[in-house]
Amino acid sequence: MAGSFCFLAIHDTWTSEAISRLRTASANLVTRYRLGPVALQVRARAWLAAQTDDLADKKRCLEAIVALDPTLEWAQAVLTRVWYR
Repeated sequence: MAGSFCFLAIHDTWTSEAISRLRTASANLVTRYRLGPVALQVRARAWLAAQTDDLADKKRCLEAIVALDPTLEWAQAVLTRVWYR
């Protein structure tokens, strides 16, 4: 009887660990799905800004990047440099 109780205790531990890992994985997937399109748009706009020589186009791309994600310090710094050219 003691052996089966030990197995049940281990099984419950495994089950709770598995549930915890599934919850974490699910939260990560939701976050990645939610943020994924924004990250792709930021990359695309950054690529466009790097490819063009027209300052107006660079400004539009960088402004769009900052609007999508205001926490990107590099985009704000580059936009500031482009504004003062």
